[in-house]
Amino acid sequence: MSENVKFIVTEVNKLLGRNYNLIGFNALSAEDLLQILCSVLMKIQQQDNSDTDVKLDSPEENSIYILTTLRILNYQPDVDPVTFR
Repeated sequence: MSENVKFIVTEVNKLLGRNYNLIGFNALSAEDLLQILCSVLMKIQQQDNSDTDVKLDSPEENSIYILTTLRILNYQPDVDPVTFR
C-alpha cells in the first residue's frame, strides 16, 4: 500500500508542481484530496484550473464533474458501475 501512495505522491508532485511528502500527503483532509483529484483531472484534460475550488461547488457538482471526466477518459472500474457511483 505504501508503494502505491509513494507513486501517487511522486506523480502528483510532477504533474502539479507540488512538493508533497508521504507524511504530509497522508495528513491531508478529504477536502484537500478532492481538490488534488480535481486538479489532476483538469491537468489531464489540459484545462486551466487556477480558478477552481471544490469548496465553492456543491458535493453533487463535484461528483458530476469527476464522474463525467472519468467517463470521457474511458475509465473502467474493477467493480460494478452502479456500486462505483
